[in-house]
Amino acid sequence: MRTDVYIKLKEIVKKHGPSESGGICQDLLALSFAESKWKKLEVHDVEGIDILYEGDLGKFAIEVKTTTREEISVGEKDCQGLKKAEKEGYIPILAVIKLDVFDEWIFYKTNNMKPKSNLSVNSIYTHDKLKRSEKIINETFENLLEEHYKNLYDNGRRYIISLLKMRGIKTGKLNKYE
Repeated sequence: MRTDVYIKLKEIVKKHGPSESGGICQDLLALSFAESKWKKLEVHDVEGIDILYEGDLGKFAIEVKTTTREEISVGEKDCQGLKKAEKEGYIPILAVIKLDVFDEWIFYKTNNMKPKSNLSVNSIYTHDKLKRSEKIINETFENLLEEHYKNLYDNGRRYIISLLKMRGIKTGKLNKYE
C-alpha cells in the first residue's frame, strides 16, 4: 500500500475503531470489485461469505479479514460457507489485509481450509491464478480510498454502503452461505 494511502487508512481506523474500519475495508473491497465488469456482486455483514462476485475477474466467494496483528482467526462458519460456495462453482478466497504500510490485499485460495485461531498473515500468499485479479483490486482499492477519503473519514461505513447501493450492489445481513 502506498504510504499516503496507508496514512489515510490509519486515520480512518483511529477515528472509527477497528470493527467499523474492518467493515469499511470490506465494503471498499467490494466497491473495488464493482469497478470491474460484474454480473453478480453481493456484500454481507455476517460470518461466512462476506462478498460474492461473478464478473470478468472470475467467480469468487470471499471471506474478508482485516488486522493490525500478525495473525488472524478463521472460524468454522467461515470455512463452512466457503466450502458450500465452492460446491456451487465459486473460487473460495480468504481476502486478508494487514493494516500496515506496504501491505496489500492477499487473495488466499482456501480449498479445504480448516478453522484456525492463529493463522499467520505472513504464511499466506496469493495463488498464481489470482495474482492478476489481486493486482487490479489492490490498485483500485487504493484509488477509491484516496478518492473517497474525506467522506469515509467523516461518515464511516454509512457512506460506503450508500455508494454500494447506488451502484445496485446487493447488501444485507444474511446469505445462504451462513
